[in-house]
Amino acid sequence: MEICAGAIVGPIGEKITNCTVDPVFRQLDYLLHFRSNMNDLRDQGKKLVETRDFVQHSVDSAKSNGDEIEVMVTEWLSISGQFSEDVERFFNEANGRSLRWWNMLSRHRFSRRATKLAMEVVKAIEGGSFERVGFRKPPQQIMTLNNSKKFEAFESRVSILKEIIEALGDANASVIVVHGMGGVGKTTLVEEMARLAMEGKLFDAIAMVTVKQIPNIKRIQGEIADQLGLKFEEEKERVRADRLRRRLEMEKKVLVILDDVWTKLDLEEVGISSHHKGCKILVTSRKDDVFFDDFGTQRNIKINILSKKESRNFFNKMACDSVESSDDTDPEMEALATELADECGGLPLSLATVGQALKGKGRPSWNDALQEMKFPDQPNNYGVNKAAYLSLKLSYKSLNRDEARSLFLLCSLFPEDYQINIKYLLMYAMGLGLLNSMSSLAVARWRILSLVDELKTSHLLLDGADSDFVKMHDIVRDTAILIASKTKSKYLVRHGSGESLWPPMDEFKDYTAISLGCSDHSELPEFICPQLRFLLLVGKRTSLRLPEIFFAGMQELRVLDLTGLCIQRLPSSIDQLVNLQTLCLDDCVLPDMSVVGELKKLEILSLRASDIIALPRVIGELTNLKMLNLSDCSKLKVIPANLLSRLTGLSELYMDNSFKHWNVGEMEGSINARISELDNLQRLTTLHVHIPNPTILPNASLFRKLSGYRILIGDGWDWSGKYATSKTLKLKLDRSIQREDAIQALLENTEDLYLDELESAKNILFSLDHKGFPKLKCLRVNNNVEIVSVVNSDNMQHPHSAFPLLESLFLKNLAELGSICRGRLPQMSFRNLKRVKVESCNRLKFVFPSFMGRGLIHLQKLEISECGVMETIVSKSNETEMQINGDKWDEKNMIEFPELRSLILQHLPALMGFYSHDCISVASTKIDSHQTISTIQPSYRPLLNQQVSFPKLETLKLHALNSGKIWQDKLASSFYGVKTITSLTVEGCASIKYLMTITVAKSLVKLERLEINNCKLMKAIIISEDQDRDNNYPSKSHLQEDVFPSLESLVISRMDALETLWDNEAASGSFTKLKKVDIRHCKKLETIFPNYMLNRVTNLERLNVTDCSSLVEIFQVKMPVINGNQVAAFVANHLKELKLLRLPKLKHIWSSDPHRLLSYPSLQLVHTIQCQSLLNLFPVSIAKDLIRLEELKIQFCGVEEIVAKQGDDGDGDGDASFVLSGLTSLSLWNLFEFKSFYPGRYTLDCPSLASLDVRHCKSFKLMEGTLENSSLSAVEKVEDDQSSLRGKLERRESDVLKETSTRKEEITTIVQDVVEAELTELRAQLQALVTGQNQMMERLAQLTTIANETVSK
Repeated sequence: MEICAGAIVGPIGEKITNCTVDPVFRQLDYLLHFRSNMNDLRDQGKKLVETRDFVQHSVDSAKSNGDEIEVMVTEWLSISGQFSEDVERFFNEANGRSLRWWNMLSRHRFSRRATKLAMEVVKAIEGGSFERVGFRKPPQQIMTLNNSKKFEAFESRVSILKEIIEALGDANASVIVVHGMGGVGKTTLVEEMARLAMEGKLFDAIAMVTVKQIPNIKRIQGEIADQLGLKFEEEKERVRADRLRRRLEMEKKVLVILDDVWTKLDLEEVGISSHHKGCKILVTSRKDDVFFDDFGTQRNIKINILSKKESRNFFNKMACDSVESSDDTDPEMEALATELADECGGLPLSLATVGQALKGKGRPSWNDALQEMKFPDQPNNYGVNKAAYLSLKLSYKSLNRDEARSLFLLCSLFPEDYQINIKYLLMYAMGLGLLNSMSSLAVARWRILSLVDELKTSHLLLDGADSDFVKMHDIVRDTAILIASKTKSKYLVRHGSGESLWPPMDEFKDYTAISLGCSDHSELPEFICPQLRFLLLVGKRTSLRLPEIFFAGMQELRVLDLTGLCIQRLPSSIDQLVNLQTLCLDDCVLPDMSVVGELKKLEILSLRASDIIALPRVIGELTNLKMLNLSDCSKLKVIPANLLSRLTGLSELYMDNSFKHWNVGEMEGSINARISELDNLQRLTTLHVHIPNPTILPNASLFRKLSGYRILIGDGWDWSGKYATSKTLKLKLDRSIQREDAIQALLENTEDLYLDELESAKNILFSLDHKGFPKLKCLRVNNNVEIVSVVNSDNMQHPHSAFPLLESLFLKNLAELGSICRGRLPQMSFRNLKRVKVESCNRLKFVFPSFMGRGLIHLQKLEISECGVMETIVSKSNETEMQINGDKWDEKNMIEFPELRSLILQHLPALMGFYSHDCISVASTKIDSHQTISTIQPSYRPLLNQQVSFPKLETLKLHALNSGKIWQDKLASSFYGVKTITSLTVEGCASIKYLMTITVAKSLVKLERLEINNCKLMKAIIISEDQDRDNNYPSKSHLQEDVFPSLESLVISRMDALETLWDNEAASGSFTKLKKVDIRHCKKLETIFPNYMLNRVTNLERLNVTDCSSLVEIFQVKMPVINGNQVAAFVANHLKELKLLRLPKLKHIWSSDPHRLLSYPSLQLVHTIQCQSLLNLFPVSIAKDLIRLEELKIQFCGVEEIVAKQGDDGDGDGDASFVLSGLTSLSLWNLFEFKSFYPGRYTLDCPSLASLDVRHCKSFKLMEGTLENSSLSAVEKVEDDQSSLRGKLERRESDVLKETSTRKEEITTIVQDVVEAELTELRAQLQALVTGQNQMMERLAQLTTIANETVSK
């Protein structure tokens, strides 16, 4: 009996304790631990700030490296910022209250709030632990080619393009080979295909690589990996292939383009797996017999030459548009054009080069060209297409200058598909004397650029990776080598892996230029080349042995380039190169360079990226040297004293990211070079150098004569960044500066200026340059506590125009900056400004005064962030004050930024408007003598009103602003402030109650991307002008125009008050282009797509819904009823991906069965995770159309069946048949209520199923119902021969049991371990509860005694 009583009383007593004693303890704890709770919150708040700063630093670092930031990191930063503000607000409120010991009620309340807030802060801190904050988007090199500009939409090419697109969409075709003769336009076509695929987002990743005639597997692997963001550390091809294979398999859909394939390539050896069904391979080849048998079905598409009509039209376009368009067309010229076009053989490359060569020339030139193409003087036996050769040769001969022809032939000496650095063309051309004995490097550089432009115009050269590089088409390169062989020159060019390096030795006496790839060779033979003028040997840190007499027979050699070679010792015979002008030893390992001192005529020496530690003293003997390149010699520590001063002929010295140990050892005898040695270089015109110590600068006269420079003064600088101008100065100065004249000489001519930690400068213009920086194009000012203005004309007696050429202005972390411009300036000041970025300037109340703002007619990008007291962007002055009455404005007084494309405003809590009065009053509450807290009330005046116009604005981003309204509710029809916006982001604007009115929404006709995040008060995105403003709910209105007709992407996140996404009165054309919808953390949303939206979002491709705690359904399906009958039009949707995560109240994805009036045949991926109320996924009619579904993942859900049982209005009570022909992966985890795929009798066909992952689904039966009529691999419904079918199923069941027996044993063991672990944990928790109850009773007695004593006192 006692045992029974104990068993009953124990649980009852525990319940009574939990309901009565525990709450009392908690309330007393709040009171007794007031100070510790407050301190704990303060400590946790500090930890949160430190954690947030750490994450923010990581984010800043990732951004500086070009990485994209993870969405969860951005969201965490926003949330943590809110918590930090909550903590700060809490203590501000607490500091304003009397919380002494006798004010027990307030102490209790604040202690309780502190405890709860501290718990939330701790969770936020824990959430700030990220393995990584960003990711690098795979670089898509093909996007930099601007291919759309050179792709000609010939009818024949457009049809082939469509055929390629169709082939890429064919699930059975893994390889598509586009083949045709050289010069027919294969590469151009696939580049256009890649561009279209990227724009249309047909693939998750695209990589393109040129294979070449003799494939180099390692290079191919490297180029594909680079475009996918993969970095190889391994050298072995097999290991690299495995890593590349795994990287490719991470992409669901990937396109690999292999250009210029000559023979069958082992793709598995490269790292491209035939098992990756989402990988498509697009190949171009000159041959039609290139097959990839292991990769399944291959589609071969032939690209023919252009038709005569296309050829003639294209030729006319390139050569004689004026003739075509003229009313009095010359029939003879037209006939000549026709014949010339026909002679080009239908090759676009030939037509372009010939047409460009003859453009603007007269009839004699055209006749002469026609005769030469019809009757070539020499046969063609070099394997180049005759028409291509003749047309390219004609273009070559039509070049205006001999120098251009020489440079064209020089470009053919580089490896195939090589990025040719224009700087090296200059060095080679100077060494070979191709520029008519031009001696000045500066003048020669302009000549080279001019010649490159001429070759590009003639289609003989192509654009390279950027403006410093060019490329040469392989057909053009082959033709150039052929042309050279028919002149006095003879070239030997071998750069393919496996190519035979050497022709017969007796032929070497005729070569004038040799270009060899040496990566696969350890030594070279001896040979005699008496006419050789150019020798290029290229390796990849390749160890190469050269015979001692290697250079003995090369007395005419002018240019020697040994890039990327490891040579233990240069052969002593190099001293016989008495005519050598240019020597390149880039990226070389060179233990001994002493022999270089014998090259007395040497004018150009490049040691870029070599591993030298000390520059040999013999370099000082090269008194004819004009260019010395020591860039990227990171190991270079020693330049002997007085070496540089002896190079009196030097005009260009490059030391980027290299030597900076100037004047080191001066007190011990000057073992290193002094910076003052540069003063002796009277001919120096270009200087790239880092001088850490600003007190040892050269004389001002040196800097004044420089025509180009990159000079870093002060410690801590690096060489990163793009150098868009020829004169860049990075400057850090302190009060100890001694050479102000030298600094001034640099500032007068600088085009790109970096200022960091500048001391003793109140304003930049007055302190540094009284002349207004007349040549400056870019100004960056960072980290300064003294600068109060950029320009202060009040201090200038004769003010010059300030920054008349300035294009970019970047200001960051300037603690005392109060204004950019103080006082009136001449009219041309800041006139050319295009980009402005201001960050962390916490005393700046406005960016531009109105008179300055009106002059920014070229401004294209404006970004302002982290300025705590910024009240307006453009400040109205009294004389320009506008008279505003309601929503009316005076057009004469409005301000316009006619070229502004991007506007970003972030973390500006005091911002009241873009264009308004400065010095807006801010309410402040005085706390004590040392602290003042400003309380900024939200402004419901529009942030962007009709007084300011942005007729070309494309990107608008607003983040963490206190304004309650973005635009005026009603906009005039003539207002152009919003009509061009394509991307709108609104984040962390806690005071905004609605995004925009219908009037504004109708004006956003070009909006493509809309993102709204963390706007706590926003209940609706769009409202009507006549809404109920008290309740802030949208009212009904009849729209005559479409809303967001161009919107493609919608992202909504952390919108606690948002109740609806759409307006049910929107016209039928609204939202019709929507492709991606991402909804996260919206607590009040119950439906994503109401019934009236279903016919509008048929182009939707991706839907992601996460963490919406009130969401009940995704698609609300209601069939319209007329006269008692349901009527609706059939609608096929393009939805491809559906991801639903952590939706605890979700009951339906589709609220009812649309009975085939809605279908989703494109659906490929469905994920539902942690949707506890979801009972099933698909209605029957939708499940029957899932022919392309590839991946289905259901985890931690309340799902009982995957397909809901059809109702009485369905297709009847017969057996249901489901064919999931594309399903390859099915994952079912922790579905404790799961019973079957479908509750009735059914058959299921999944012929492609490769992965079935079932865990913790104890009631799982994939085929409940008529089991004997179903099978996994194939489904056959047979009613007559039951015995035969039963035998087949028994054999199938036996096979399945054998395959899964091992898996069952593993699952049983795992389940037993899990259950045992859970029981052990429960026992421990129970014991802890008993112990805790005893301790709590003792504590209660103590507290009761203390309370009684307190009452007595």
